[in-house]
Amino acid sequence: MLQLEFKNIDELCDHFQKSKILEILDITQLNNLLKLNTSPNVWRCALQQGLLSVNQEFVKRTNDFTLSGQKLQLIHLVSFLSNLTKLDLDDNQISDISAISCLINLRMLYLSKNCIVDVSALENLTNIVKLHLSSNNVTLFKIALPNLVELRIGQNPLQDLCGLQHSTKLEYLDLQETKITNLSIIPSQLQNLRTLMIFLNDISEIQLISKFPNLELLYLNSNQKLKDIEPLQNCTKITYLNIKNTSITNIYYLKYCSQLINLNFSNTSVIDVKPLRYLKHLQNLFMSKTKISDIWALQFLKNLKYLNMEYTRVIDLHPLQHLYKLEQIELNNAHVQDVSPLSKLTALKLLEIRYNYISNWNPIRHHNNYYDFSKGDQKISPENERHFYDKMLSIHNSQKQFERFQNENKFRTSLIYKKRYVITVFNKYNKQMNMLLDKLAYFIDNSITQSQ
Repeated sequence: MLQLEFKNIDELCDHFQKSKILEILDITQLNNLLKLNTSPNVWRCALQQGLLSVNQEFVKRTNDFTLSGQKLQLIHLVSFLSNLTKLDLDDNQISDISAISCLINLRMLYLSKNCIVDVSALENLTNIVKLHLSSNNVTLFKIALPNLVELRIGQNPLQDLCGLQHSTKLEYLDLQETKITNLSIIPSQLQNLRTLMIFLNDISEIQLISKFPNLELLYLNSNQKLKDIEPLQNCTKITYLNIKNTSITNIYYLKYCSQLINLNFSNTSVIDVKPLRYLKHLQNLFMSKTKISDIWALQFLKNLKYLNMEYTRVIDLHPLQHLYKLEQIELNNAHVQDVSPLSKLTALKLLEIRYNYISNWNPIRHHNNYYDFSKGDQKISPENERHFYDKMLSIHNSQKQFERFQNENKFRTSLIYKKRYVITVFNKYNKQMNMLLDKLAYFIDNSITQSQ
């Protein structure tokens, strides 16, 4: 492969035609290139500043060609490019792809981010294994590509995918943001489908999912109308499931997805997580922005490494105390009061637990990788208000009473320093913190004035 990145090149001579070993020529960085060879036997396509001419003798041996991001509008390819197995024309302005129909040896074709509406010209390319058509204007996909394994056709206003019934080898299908409302658009013949991406759509039911027993990765997130995931009980091979930002309230049927490794049901109305106890292989769990309070079932997830429970109602962390593989916990904006259950989690590398109701941080201070959020990050309550002030006023976490700082003149210099320290450390936090700091600074100023 030869990659040319000299920005000032505007013409390349025809010595490339003498090369016997060059197979790939990447000229995507040559923004000023006007001409490559001057032979009359050429194919031509529009570039930013002019006309690109490619010599027949040079190109006929090439099997991998990249012209992405060049603002191409026209592609006139002739028969001497028939050896191409990979063609990358991503991120251009192409609308007519009829010239590609003669490239019958193509196995990988990248046409994302163009202006394509009609894909019927690809019907003769029966050797294609990987086809990218994302971000175009395709509405109909009726072509039969029997060897197709991967199809990315998201961000298109799709209406019909009937051609896929002939693509029984298909393993990867990307239909993200296609405005589909019903999965019936997907042919049920895709028994080898392993990855299905249908997020950011208007899907309300997923009954067809049960027809794909070999599914391993399923992206259903951001389908606001989706309420029921019962069909997933037949998808026992799923290892990754994302149902974030949906209207799901019940995850009962996930107990049948025992091979799950990654699960995300954040920003849903799920309350009961008892079915999680059956997911013995689970390693990454996202359930932030839910109404969950009881995490009893999590004690059975011995392989859990990452846990996100931000913006939940979780109070008791005892179910986590024996999850020794936990490496990262995110618990910001929960209702946690006691962190002692985390004291023996020696594998813990990151703990984010800001804005909670914690008063005693000593049980977890021994963690080398623990980020100390004790000063000002927990929420204020009548029970811990005085303790909260004490913690903020003490750089070394001593338990001196606030009255001592008010009444003893010997702390005058220390108070001035501590005031600056507190404001420097905490002025980046939210309004609640800023209001507290103003109040705290007022008390400190008064104590200094009185001591004078």
